[in-house]
Amino acid sequence: MTHEKTRVLVTGATGYLGSAVARAAQAQGLVVRGVGRRAASSADFGLVQADILDERGVEEAVADFDIVIHAAALAHVFRPSNVPRSTFLDVNARGTENVARAAARHGCRHFVLISSVAVYGASEATMVAEDAECRPQGAYAESKFLAEARAREQLSAAGIPLTILRMTTLYGEDNPGNVNRLMRAIDRGRFVWIGSGFQRKSLIHRDDAARACLVAALSPATSERTFNVTAPPVTMREIVGGLYQALGRVAPRWHIPERWVLGACRTAVGVAGPSGFAGAVQSTLRTWLADAVFDGGRFERELQFRPQVALQDGLRRQVEWYRLNGDASGARDRFLR
Repeated sequence: MTHEKTRVLVTGATGYLGSAVARAAQAQGLVVRGVGRRAASSADFGLVQADILDERGVEEAVADFDIVIHAAALAHVFRPSNVPRSTFLDVNARGTENVARAAARHGCRHFVLISSVAVYGASEATMVAEDAECRPQGAYAESKFLAEARAREQLSAAGIPLTILRMTTLYGEDNPGNVNRLMRAIDRGRFVWIGSGFQRKSLIHRDDAARACLVAALSPATSERTFNVTAPPVTMREIVGGLYQALGRVAPRWHIPERWVLGACRTAVGVAGPSGFAGAVQSTLRTWLADAVFDGGRFERELQFRPQVALQDGLRRQVEWYRLNGDASGARDRFLR
């Protein structure tokens, strides 16, 4: 079977990553159908409006497709305490189970699940590889870890190969995530530099992530496999500096020593307790100041994948989109990755 005749179903096809995957698949000459919770008049591929929690709708959408790329998820929720844990479990775990079950019933040839490096949780490793223990923390991470298990259960019994792609932080045009929040804070003069900026982070441009999904989907697979998907690590100093440059603003030369801020947070938490605002600030600061580096070497070696978008170019493109469209990304359906 040639790639041109391969039929690919992409869930979350009106979302941030899913839409890019569907467009890239169509550009390769594949037969593409997208599944999304809402209509999208701008979609230039076949789109079915369906909710992954609707088993009947999912069954109808999945029928007769060779490959399923499951990108739909509840993500980019910056105040997760406002979203019940059950909602994360419903969308990310039960929704995945529904799609995987339908794929198994209809005998699809390959199922690609878009997961997240969040499943690893906190780690002492300088670079986290796929064989690291998963200790997910928080409703989102727990739901994605459970989604992997649900997909595994449904597909292994049917003998359908499963590829799990654990994505690092995505950025790029129309980005609704953390890099977008940082960019807007810098643009509005609300960014405060805390720490030296030499902590390392893993991230990947959306176009590279979409390309990785197709590389994985079209590669021969006979059993379950799991890959981290990332570009080479960069420092926060490089990310922040790149955003300042792309925005045409001057980066501050001063910074607040991290020990001062963490000390103040410890004092506040000691007075007010860990569950309030002070605890949330402390947790955010620790995340900001910590290394978060993931090893994408296995994916690069086994599937000959190399990211193509350099950090500075990707940040420039994100800023250009932001200048033209403002905060349009904030209106994106949060239930679609």
